[in-house]
Amino acid sequence: MITPASLAEKVIAWSSLRVSAGESDFDSLLMVAEAVVVYVSSLQMVEDLPAGEPLPPSVELGMVMLASRMYRRRNSPTGIDTITADGVTYVTRYDSDIASMLRLDSPQVG
Repeated sequence: MITPASLAEKVIAWSSLRVSAGESDFDSLLMVAEAVVVYVSSLQMVEDLPAGEPLPPSVELGMVMLASRMYRRRNSPTGIDTITADGVTYVTRYDSDIASMLRLDSPQVG
């Protein structure tokens, strides 16, 4: 399983963030990464993996994308992403790509 620290580093690379360990922004990112690791670890598809088997690449990418979105959301407590002359854009609460990679729409048995 991917560690929160390595997930945070992958998010930095994925999002081209300028965040370094020891900075308060990195601590916020690490908090998000920890939550994503705990959440994904609890998914049935991950629990069913044999011990020691690495995560499928799609699950790892889904974790990076989910953590990136959640980290970006910290600057918009009301969910507003941008305000332009055309109106307001909100941070999406559902991302079909993330849902597909983490199989969030699949029926869960148990």
